[in-house]
Amino acid sequence: MNPVTPEQFAALDQCLQQALDLPPSEREAYLQAHCGGDADQLMALRALLAHCDDSQTEWERLPMSYLNAHVTEILDTKHLPRIANWRLLRELGAGGMARVFLAERDVQGATQRAAIKLLQGGQPDAELMARFERERRILASLDDPRIARFYDAGIASDGRPWLAMEYVDGARIDTWCDQHQLNIRARVQLMQQVALALASAHNRLVLHRDIKPANVLVDATGLPKILDFGIAKVLADDDATDGLTRTQQRLLTLHYASPEQLLGEPVGVASDIYQLGLMMYELLSGQRPFARDEVSLPRLIRAIDDRQVPPLRQAFDDADPESGRRAQARANSPARLRRLLSGDLQQITNKALARDPLHRYGSAIQFADDLEHYLSGRPVLAVAPSLAYRLKRLLARHPLAAALAASLLIAIAAGISATLWQTREALRQRDQAQAEAEKSARLVEFLTNALATANPTRSQGETVTAKALLDGARARIDEELQSRDATRSDLLAAMSQAYGGLALREPQLKLAEESLSIERELDRPSVLTRRMVLAATALRETSQPESAYALFQEAESRLRADPAESQGYLGQVLYLKAMTEFSLRQFERSEHSLEQAIALLSQASDARERDRNAARLMLSRLWATNGRLDDAIRMIETTVAALRTAKPPRRAELEEALDALGSVYRKAERWPEQTAAYREARDLAIEVYGPEHLDVAILSHNLAGALLSEGNVAEALTLTNEAVSLGARSVGPLHAFSVSAKLRQIEARCRSGDEHVEAAEWSQLQAGIEKHPNLADLLTQRQQQCGIRK
Repeated sequence: MNPVTPEQFAALDQCLQQALDLPPSEREAYLQAHCGGDADQLMALRALLAHCDDSQTEWERLPMSYLNAHVTEILDTKHLPRIANWRLLRELGAGGMARVFLAERDVQGATQRAAIKLLQGGQPDAELMARFERERRILASLDDPRIARFYDAGIASDGRPWLAMEYVDGARIDTWCDQHQLNIRARVQLMQQVALALASAHNRLVLHRDIKPANVLVDATGLPKILDFGIAKVLADDDATDGLTRTQQRLLTLHYASPEQLLGEPVGVASDIYQLGLMMYELLSGQRPFARDEVSLPRLIRAIDDRQVPPLRQAFDDADPESGRRAQARANSPARLRRLLSGDLQQITNKALARDPLHRYGSAIQFADDLEHYLSGRPVLAVAPSLAYRLKRLLARHPLAAALAASLLIAIAAGISATLWQTREALRQRDQAQAEAEKSARLVEFLTNALATANPTRSQGETVTAKALLDGARARIDEELQSRDATRSDLLAAMSQAYGGLALREPQLKLAEESLSIERELDRPSVLTRRMVLAATALRETSQPESAYALFQEAESRLRADPAESQGYLGQVLYLKAMTEFSLRQFERSEHSLEQAIALLSQASDARERDRNAARLMLSRLWATNGRLDDAIRMIETTVAALRTAKPPRRAELEEALDALGSVYRKAERWPEQTAAYREARDLAIEVYGPEHLDVAILSHNLAGALLSEGNVAEALTLTNEAVSLGARSVGPLHAFSVSAKLRQIEARCRSGDEHVEAAEWSQLQAGIEKHPNLADLLTQRQQQCGIRK
């Protein structure tokens, strides 16, 4: 590009910063409108944009001709004024009034990084000084993990004020969503977090006044963080009705300003709500609602006044050549996105973008609550609360409960036992095609919910009569739903999961395999993948790791081949695959799979904390096996400490973590701590699952081993007897656990003086060893240790 004079720099820089606030696809139109017929200016701005990232100027990448034009403005990091005890490392970027540097300092032996914001130019005037001081006070008053934290502030040696804030190593929210191909639900969840962060600021009487994608970064964990309170204000300030001062006009981002900001009217919480609505519209649709071509303030105001909020779905019209690209970034098809964006999400966005502030959400927390209502399928505040609408949302959440109630009323009135077939026939008389679909959905919803409640992993120890419910449902399905269709497949899968939660492995496996067999005949690719995982899990838990591993590999390949699939679910599958690899003693592969699983579960917005903890615990066990005991103990102790203080209590997860901790304590020969961990874990298992659950048997077995290490043979023998009995009832006497428990029981018996093994016991042991040859060495050890006799 041609050399740029210092005079030209100011105009170019202001235009450049405005362009960077736009999506990349809209910048060219903005530049052409701004430059008019000035070809040189247009060429210069195009060259500058080519050297910038998506949100801010990276000065070290700009052409030297541009840098030379404002050498008095740009700061060479080698000659920067001293910023207290902060070392400036490099420039991160610049805005209209300040530059931001990456800096670090030493704090109590550790290095702390920060983003230092330093005013540009020479001695600042009184207005800028006052604004910087206001920003310092605002940042210092905020305390929310989703808002960049304030660290320090002061005056540089040349008289310019500076602020030190948390350095967020992330991408702007719109870029992050597209790069990770977040679906609509995940984008709504992210917006809900932003709204909650803004609500936290509002609770401190702070308005942001510049919410836009460039001011919300998403870090490596998927947590959004609000930045730049440069034009924020405190509601209690005397200038609560201030309009746009000359400085604010220069800093205001026109396309993300509320109508009252553009008109210089008083602003309040509703202005920030409007900006949330603008950002949500853009995250969902990939477009801004107003004035894609209008670049002047009067034309933008006219566009907002004259037009309704355009439908979100129009961004995915087939006639739009960009529709396919935007849909792909949202992991969906244009047709499905048009459906998803035509209902409640459109109404929520309309309410946030109402022209009249009084018609918007009354607070950011109301906005966040309405997003939660949408995510959970409840009625949203943005829709007029008609009876029809509320019934529609109620049935969407509980369709099978409603159907069941209706069926019961019919049965009572008729005095007969209504059957599923009769219900289906009644619906078919009204509308055969619609009835079949509705019947299937309602039936699956009802039984899935009922069976999930029976699963003690979900009920957290509440009294349940799960087995009777499951057995009865299983018999009824076999009698009344014999077709190999989606309904039967879904019900079998739900029952398999519930049987698995009760550690009833034989029916768990049988039902999972039948569901998978049916699903291979149907056209439901995503469901088929999940049935593979369900069957693989049952195979692994019935000591068939080779068969399980093959299915996990097939499921993983299918998930990786489909960009629309959940990354959180892929992380779960990799964790389960790693456990299977561990069982097959493929330790290197297991560690690699676990590292991949943890990376995905740490980044995916749909991942659960329970799954992340489980993967970390498994990795810790693997480290212990490979000799990294200190690392393993440190990770598990950290997890246990966090779970002890969790609200609400997460007892099932704490039990699993304590079991893992006992395991690594055993490898480290920390016997008393091992015993304490296993004992607490066993008590929790009884509390959560009841005394007849397989987890209780496993922990009794583990605790018995700890007690034997300490010489407490009597209690150990009692626990091994319990483990053997429970194991045989739960998974059968030839399961790997049952064989291992029997060997520990023999050890406890021989250490108490009983070295005799009955012929029947010995035959059973031999059969178990043939099925699980990896336990043969353990049998040899017991013979050598105890001199047991047949």
